Amino acid sequence: MLSAKEVALAVTKALDEKKGIDIKLLKIDKVSSLADYFLICTGTSSTHVKTLCDYAEYTLENLGEQLLG
Repeated sequence: MLSAKEVALAVTKALDEKKGIDIKLLKIDKVSSLADYFLICTGTSSTHVKTLCDYAEYTLENLGEQLLG
């Protein structure tokens, strides 16, 4: 099983491969009990953003991570 950091870095790398813009990975474990990391990424259009979201979900599924929503 991968650590939260490894999962966050894998998804960050995947979004970078799909040309995500202004990718920021914030460590929030000290201020939130909900998550360890918060990933922010933008795209050039609504289609690009949808592709980024779909690819992030695809990457998580391939890592064996359960999607909650």
